[in-house]
Amino acid sequence: MQLENALGYNIHDPKVQDFLHTGYEEVTNSSQGPVVQLACALFVQAGVHLSPDFIEHSALWANSSLQKINFSEPNSTAAQINEWVTSNTEGQFHTTSLERFSVAELPYLGERVSMFVVLPSDRRTSLSQIESHLSAKIITVWANSLKRMKMDIFLPRFRIQSHFDLKMVLPALGITDMFDPTEADFKGISEQGGLYISEAIHRAKIEVTEEGAKASGATGSVLFIGRVTNPSE
Repeated sequence: MQLENALGYNIHDPKVQDFLHTGYEEVTNSSQGPVVQLACALFVQAGVHLSPDFIEHSALWANSSLQKINFSEPNSTAAQINEWVTSNTEGQFHTTSLERFSVAELPYLGERVSMFVVLPSDRRTSLSQIESHLSAKIITVWANSLKRMKMDIFLPRFRIQSHFDLKMVLPALGITDMFDPTEADFKGISEQGGLYISEAIHRAKIEVTEEGAKASGATGSVLFIGRVTNPSE
């Protein structure tokens, strides 16, 4: 219920499922320009018995796959997960000149996905000043102000990475039970008791080279099975 309230939808709603499947199929359509690849893997401790319904449904989403792993061997586990992440996360221009910025949109996939490049009009304008103005409303204003034109754009090679500890982010949205050993309810995944999420992280990266732009993201959660005791008892 906490996830449903935070996200604003119920994943079991057929309309929501159809919408997500349609979005996945459109964004991964390789018939137009660069390819966007989505992949999902669930690394499960060997010996954990998962619900057959969960296994069936997980296979339907974004190339999901289930892989057995031994978390008691952290080095080999990390190597296996990193290998999977590495192997699975692999025009025309629209521009506008605003009061303080020049903005160029580089469309991908027949304009289903695009990247905005923002150049300050004044070289003394810092990156933090641009970031402070970013919002969904501002990006919408940019998109509605663009004019199509032919031009040459020269971009330097660059790579940007970010790392988020979701245990610090999700509670602010009211999502807390999944991290609590006594409140978490993952019976839809497995009938084994004591399941809760001990860690949740998200990493994202975008890299621009001479060959184009590559973006990837990985979210990982450690679903822990264990026994919780009160040391004061």
